[in-house]
Amino acid sequence: MRSLIFLGILSLALARKTFFGDQVLTVHPKNEAQVQAIKNLDTKVDFWSPDSPAGISVGSSADIRIPSEILPAVKVALRRQKIEFEVMIEDVESLVGEQFKSAQGRGILDGTTAYDYEKYHTYDEINDWTNAIAAENPTMVQRTVLGQSTEGRDIPMLTLSSGQSASNPEILVDCGIHAREWVSPAFCQWFVRQLLDEPNNVRISEATYHIIPSINVDGYAYTWTNDRMWRKTRSKNGLCYGVDPNRNWDAGFGGEGSSSSSCAETYHGPYAESEPEVKAVADFMRANKDNVKLYVTYHSYGQMILYPYSYTYDLAANTDELDFYAVQGKNAIQSVHNKRYIYGPGAVTIYPAAGGSDDFAYDTGIKLSYTIELRDKGVYGFTLPESQIQATCEETDAFMQVMHNAVVSPTYQA
Repeated sequence: MRSLIFLGILSLALARKTFFGDQVLTVHPKNEAQVQAIKNLDTKVDFWSPDSPAGISVGSSADIRIPSEILPAVKVALRRQKIEFEVMIEDVESLVGEQFKSAQGRGILDGTTAYDYEKYHTYDEINDWTNAIAAENPTMVQRTVLGQSTEGRDIPMLTLSSGQSASNPEILVDCGIHAREWVSPAFCQWFVRQLLDEPNNVRISEATYHIIPSINVDGYAYTWTNDRMWRKTRSKNGLCYGVDPNRNWDAGFGGEGSSSSSCAETYHGPYAESEPEVKAVADFMRANKDNVKLYVTYHSYGQMILYPYSYTYDLAANTDELDFYAVQGKNAIQSVHNKRYIYGPGAVTIYPAAGGSDDFAYDTGIKLSYTIELRDKGVYGFTLPESQIQATCEETDAFMQVMHNAVVSPTYQA
């Protein structure tokens, strides 16, 4: 079976979209005319951060992937508008190619080595891993399938608990909402292993953890076989494929920061929860809202701790509490490898983004709800090397320890 997976990846990798000569430019608009000039590039380029031209503003920077065929013309246009910029990534394919080269060469694909938590894994590998780790730890890990994707893939969830108390608080963690953010599913896998390897299984004796390694399973699979920079789901909508699964939740659906154009990267979909991947997780939240006390969703990149709201500039009722634990989490992260994170309400801290999962969780009744943007801050972006997975996970685990304590032994006082 694993040899077939290897052959499949090898053949499909040869046919995947390549990015030879593409560059990621970081641009710095200083006035509204420059902002508009950058926004006018919309259909020709790939906005990395922010994720759409709507998020660009005066005085902020933006990372944009420019296809090689228009790169000279774009640079001329930027210079003509006197827009300052620098090259963030000289050749996108050189980084993407290294990731695929690593995948083709590692033994896990043919079953000759143990599962490597410091590597990026395909959907099939992750799915097999969820089965294996549940089978290896039958008293502590339960595997369930929340639903199927548009293309019929399982959306597995692992529930970790020592079973000592049915009344323990529950924590929901998900990864991989956006397909190209590979370090996110890598963290969820690493975190499962970390919880199981802890002495006396301390955290899962005090709380029940529900961990979804990858929500957007079709999009993630597509990044391995066709387009490494794919972001959305794979449903067919009009002329284009895909819905932004983090604009598809019933939380200010269709509002600012989302798009009604089916070809846009932030397309919100024809209606809330149109995507089966989103509906499966939303249904779980609704069914378990009285028991789940914390929701954390992992994305990349930018090194941010965000909390509701993103669909409005209004503040959440317990903003002081959300901020209190965000500060603790930020400090915990920095204490590990000195990585600095910013924090705050989504709309205020970065830009409005209606239809997100953290806002939905909060409005459903999960009052500790966070979106974490993992490494980095604009060196590798979505192409974070595998060499940084371990360190990223270590510092993120420090954040999760803070949040665990917030649930089982809260220290916030109003």
